[in-house]
Amino acid sequence: MAKLRESVRVTRVQLRNFKGFASFSLTLEPMTMLVGPNNAGKSTIVGAFRVLSVALRSAHSRRAQPIRFPDGNRWGHPVSPDSVPISMENAQHNYSDDDAVATFTLSNGGKLKLIFSPELGCVLIGEHGERELRTAAEFKRLLPIDIGVVPVLGPLEHEEPQVESRTVQRNLQTHRASRNFRNYWHLSEDDEFQEFRGAVVDSWDGIDILKPELDLRTEGPNILHMMCTENRITRELHWMGFGFHIWLQIITHVLRAREATILVIDEPETYMHPSLQRDLLAMLRRLDVDCLLATHSSELVAGADRSEIVLVDKTRKSGSRLAGGPQVEALDILGSAFNFALADVLRLRTAILVEGDTDLNLLKQLGRRVTPRVLSGTRVPPRIPLGGFQPSKAADFAKVMKTLIGDDVRLAVLLDRDYRSDAEVLSIESELKKEFQVAHLLRRKELENYFLSLPVLLRVLQSRIDPEIQEDESQAIEVIDRITTDMREHTESRYVDQYVEFARRSRPSVAGPTLTQEAMASFRERWDSLEGRLAMVSGKQLLKKLNTWLQSEGLRRVTTSQLANAMKQDELPYEMAALLRGIDSLMET
Repeated sequence: MAKLRESVRVTRVQLRNFKGFASFSLTLEPMTMLVGPNNAGKSTIVGAFRVLSVALRSAHSRRAQPIRFPDGNRWGHPVSPDSVPISMENAQHNYSDDDAVATFTLSNGGKLKLIFSPELGCVLIGEHGERELRTAAEFKRLLPIDIGVVPVLGPLEHEEPQVESRTVQRNLQTHRASRNFRNYWHLSEDDEFQEFRGAVVDSWDGIDILKPELDLRTEGPNILHMMCTENRITRELHWMGFGFHIWLQIITHVLRAREATILVIDEPETYMHPSLQRDLLAMLRRLDVDCLLATHSSELVAGADRSEIVLVDKTRKSGSRLAGGPQVEALDILGSAFNFALADVLRLRTAILVEGDTDLNLLKQLGRRVTPRVLSGTRVPPRIPLGGFQPSKAADFAKVMKTLIGDDVRLAVLLDRDYRSDAEVLSIESELKKEFQVAHLLRRKELENYFLSLPVLLRVLQSRIDPEIQEDESQAIEVIDRITTDMREHTESRYVDQYVEFARRSRPSVAGPTLTQEAMASFRERWDSLEGRLAMVSGKQLLKKLNTWLQSEGLRRVTTSQLANAMKQDELPYEMAALLRGIDSLMET
């Protein structure tokens, strides 16, 4: 089977009228990691493979039967209702009367069809070319695949009686597998157990494990004991922790799947420490078997290649790989640290989108003026830099995150005002609020302008000019007035152009000269006061020009950190204080 696996793979699965999917297709690669919020359909896809695994056992050992469908006779393998590992009551989408169908396409052109009929139950049909396969021999020859499944795992038995080999094999891919764990390894070859033992020892510090043995001292059924040594203390496996039980079972099923075509795992991270999740992913890669893995784990996502991650959304027609496609282009903003940034958002279910790499640090400096805990320690959401003013890309990112995580994702976006009019600011902000819990366009030009509160700037600047005369701020006012006056022509030109451009789109019937006059009047109204100027000019450029002057006078530079430290709590603009509290509220849960 291993040689055949190299040439024949499951390349595609299509679901029609099956449970939560009206119509859905998924292309499979050697590693396919399904991500998405709860109830997105990840487990439904895994469930289809579980059923296929059960159905293949019949197809590999028995001849197909003629089965009468409404459209005529077909050759198929009925699957016993007792062995179907999913609920058949809701197999049809929205309780439809039509058949539900799961079609698995192989790389050699063959197809496996699971039909869930309200009248006939579950039936597997194998096709190659134009014909339906009838014998077990041709089924195995033309559709040579085997599905490995990690079943639903549970705690190991306190006392596990010895059972027959066929019982172990029958339960191996079901929720009853944990009941026969010791039996499985008791029946194994010594070299197989030593490989298992090595995997346990390598992944769990200070532990060793021995092959199960019969306890001949007990009366009644033969009981199997499996002894573990941890830090020189030996005890029966039952007394080890539940997480250790789960890890042993996962290793068992992964090693058992070496001859499979594809290994299917649903949320293996349950009860697993992050380090073990990383070990699992490394183990799966060494296995050299195709893997289909459904997960919510940020650790597993962080360890995956971007092309391996598939977004599942049952409202869409197909799964989207995060390597490309219009639905996920917004995720390009995560850049080279894509996996880690996405993993942080998945783990914390929150993020803040900002224009540049330094914006969050500036917010932290201002946050200390509100309360020491704001944007400090663990209360800092993951930062996603947009690389500039990109409200559309921000909205697209939010939509994808809601699809990945669900509506409980908590997102904030903060964008610079630049030279936009009040009307344009409110228009853009109202659109962003449809996707973000906190959406804000600054009312000042950019973040640096919030450090330029006039009383603070005058106080700090005067301390540089003449520390002995703090009360007389005339020199500081003169310097600020001169620098902002030099910046007026550029600021006014940009403001008027931006004002007119938006007004033409929103009020096309108004003449251009009229709009220009409006823009100039609006600019002059805001420019008349020194406080207004400090809000309109580029804060970055003003600080740069101010420091150039200070250095020419042999005086110390002014930094945003120094301005923030000099700022009194009531000197932080109310707008910024409210914004910081809103961002901080995202971290409450």
